This record gives sequence, C-alpha cells and structure tokens, in this order.
Amino acid sequence: MMHEKISQGLLASAGKQTGRASSCDDVHGETGIEDQALERFDNAFLLWKVVTARYEQEMLRMVSGDKEAYLRIVPLVRDMTLAHHEFVKSSQPLFRTRH
Repeated sequence: MMHEKISQGLLASAGKQTGRASSCDDVHGETGIEDQALERFDNAFLLWKVVTARYEQEMLRMVSGDKEAYLRIVPLVRDMTLAHHEFVKSSQPLFRTRH
C-alpha cells in the first residue's frame, strides 16, 4: 500500500512531531471494523499533515534562495499527493457508516 511506503520514512523521521492521533473511540463507542477505519483515517491525516509541513518548510527555503530545496521538494510533492489520496480514501468507510 502506498501509505505504508510513504509513512515508513516520514513518520519515523517525524517522531515526536506527530504524536499519537487522539481517538474518538470513547466518545462514539465504535468497535471492530470502525475502530480500524478510524485509526487508518487518523494515521492518514497525520501523515498528510507531516508531509505538508515538510513541503512548506522546503518551499520557504526555496523562496529564500536555497538552490537545493528544489531537489528536496520534488519528491515531497509526490509524497504529499499520495498522502492526500490515502487520507481521502481512508475517510470513505467512515462516511458510509455515519449515514
């Protein structure tokens, strides 16, 4: 899965930056498959958030004149696109169970 490939490097390097996603388990009382869907959604959101923050940092460096920032930003754009796709995809089961 694309999400796993991206997250291995990014979430490992993000470390304390991401923390653990707060879960709504206690508030909504979800169990089983919905718990898994919520965890997948939380992880996808965190990944997208981390990649976007890294992209913004590199963009600021590039605007400031860092010539090598462009080389670092190109793969981040791809990763950000994949992370966003996983985030949207992971939200679908949650929307289906709520309607």
